[in-house]
Amino acid sequence: MTRGAQATGGDVDVAEAPLLGLARVVPLERPELRCARIDLDPDRPEGEVAALVRELLADGPEEEVALRGSRRLVARLSTAPATPRRSAHVAPRPDRSYLVTGGLGALGLATAQWLAEQGAGRLVLVGRTGATAERRRAVEALRARAEVEVHAADVGSRDALARILAAVPADRPLAGVFHAAGALDDALLADQGPEHLRRAFAAKVRGAWHLHHLLGERPLDAFVLYGSVAGLIGSVGQANYAAANAFLAALAHHRTATGRPTLCVDFGPVSGGGMARAGHRLAARGARSLTPTQVLSALARALRDGEAQAGVVDLDPAAWLAAHPASAGSPRLGAMLPAAPVSAPAWRDQLAALPADARTGAAEGLLRGELAPILRCDAAEIADRPFLELGLDSLTSVELRSRLVARTGLALPVTVLWTHTTPRALAAALVAELGLAPVAAPRAPEPPPDDVDALMDLHLARLEALVPDPTEVIR
Repeated sequence: MTRGAQATGGDVDVAEAPLLGLARVVPLERPELRCARIDLDPDRPEGEVAALVRELLADGPEEEVALRGSRRLVARLSTAPATPRRSAHVAPRPDRSYLVTGGLGALGLATAQWLAEQGAGRLVLVGRTGATAERRRAVEALRARAEVEVHAADVGSRDALARILAAVPADRPLAGVFHAAGALDDALLADQGPEHLRRAFAAKVRGAWHLHHLLGERPLDAFVLYGSVAGLIGSVGQANYAAANAFLAALAHHRTATGRPTLCVDFGPVSGGGMARAGHRLAARGARSLTPTQVLSALARALRDGEAQAGVVDLDPAAWLAAHPASAGSPRLGAMLPAAPVSAPAWRDQLAALPADARTGAAEGLLRGELAPILRCDAAEIADRPFLELGLDSLTSVELRSRLVARTGLALPVTVLWTHTTPRALAAALVAELGLAPVAAPRAPEPPPDDVDALMDLHLARLEALVPDPTEVIR
């Protein structure tokens, strides 16, 4: 539960928003928990407890509900073009300065190049570690079009940002801010602690908050926060990152509602740069990488549309549902996904059509086919070795489990991959769980012994087969 975290036409509580983003990851990592999000009215109206109880007892399909007075609002992501709400001058100007945080990263440098090409006169690029040789060359290329100033600074430091903003010359005042700084620290939610949140929040949340306060009521042509689709629809292993990006979206809505138009763009994975690793994982789950050119084209359109928030993702619905079967039928994602998963025939039907002694081998082949896109290799290359040796980790194991749940219809426990540690062992276990394992022929009963001595000899023989030499045990 949150209070005032959802943007429903008025102001939002930015402090509540990270919990909303974090909770969007729970259904992807633990679909059996059916995590719903309920946002209470910030005005605390009478009767809200009764409304909350009705919501809990209804046990409906809605994932996100906002209670506002007597109204019950539900969330929907729309793929329809936005309707422009305001007209503003967003084209960069030669007599103005433009600040880009994360400005020495791949996306930051692409943003700076786009600003220069559009006519920006002065660029202020801020990066935590300064410029590498390759990035210095990119900066020098920028100087052919605009005046460029580079700062090696931590945008999570208010003092560092204050000094940079104070140095902007009066004859070229600041007209635009593009906050692209951020960092990843991935882990499953069950494994995350405060340190994971701190690392994800350091530049993205603290930097945005410092800029918000330091700029105050200063009029700007553009204040843009670079968010991630992780905050909008969730991403396995990135609950902390989703929380940070949900904060950015809430800040954009808050500033816009208080008369300071701001845009948060939640991008899908972007090719190149330091976050390409995350892009590979998301691509395997159906969110294909965007090129910097696609990102900047979408950014230009979002600025023209004048919305406070926009999402930009190249989504393969079938691949997304294969990796996240719990998303099927989601009312919130209905405009983006088909009503049901698009998948191969259920494993049980395929295996049941085979002779009993061929089912485990066939199941192993099907299992390798599900592993291949996760491990980014050919199914034939996957050996019967422990999953850890094959390269499966805690994050990718969640994806494999989700795929297996979708294919088999079984309620597999979270520990299934650590109980059955190789493809062959897991395949045999799945065949047994599906009720398709070969039935062993019953053993013929042993003839009863004629006397007590023979009975004792039989029991001793059985014990000797089970228990090692007592002298070995003592030794």
